Amino acid sequence: DRAYAPGPRENFLRAWLNRCAVDMNLADYSFNEHTTFAQNDKAHGCAVFLSNFRNMLVMETGDSLWLARATPRAWLAQRKRISVRGAPTHFGTLAYEVVSDVDNGGISATLEMPSRKSPKEVLLRLRHPKVAPIKSVTVNGKEWKDFDAARELVRLSNVAGKIAVTVSY
Repeated sequence: DRAYAPGPRENFLRAWLNRCAVDMNLADYSFNEHTTFAQNDKAHGCAVFLSNFRNMLVMETGDSLWLARATPRAWLAQRKRISVRGAPTHFGTLAYEVVSDVDNGGISATLEMPSRKSPKEVLLRLRHPKVAPIKSVTVNGKEWKDFDAARELVRLSNVAGKIAVTVSY
C-alpha cells in the first residue's frame, strides 16, 4: 500500500460533506443558505448542494465528460457499486454502473454513452479504497493503454454505445 495523503479531491469531499451536515435542516430536509440559518428553504442552497453532488458523479468540462470524478473511496469497497441512470448531460443522456471486486484485484464499469453528441474524451475515475495503483485496463475485452495510474484515471476516446471497462490492480 502507498502512503495516503489527502489531496484536492479528498478535501473537496470533506468540505462538501461537512457543508451537508451543517446546512441541512432536519425538520424538512431542506438546505439553509448559511450555517446561521438566516433564511431557510432557499432554492439556491438546494441547487448548490445538488450541483456539487452531480459533479461528483457526472461532470462536463468543455468537450470532456468526467464520470465518478470525486466519489469517495469507501464507495468502491468490495461488492459495492455506484449506479447512475438517465443522467442528462450536454452530450445526451448517460448511464453507468461501477462494481467493485477489489478483494480479487478489480473494478469493472459498464457505460452507456450519450448519443446526441460524442464527447472528445470520457474520463472515468476509479478510486481504489486502499489507493492501489492501476496495473492494466481492458475496454470491451481488449487491452487499453490510455490510463493514468497515478490519477486513477481511464481515458476513453472514440467510444459509443455500451462500453465495458475492467481495471486490474
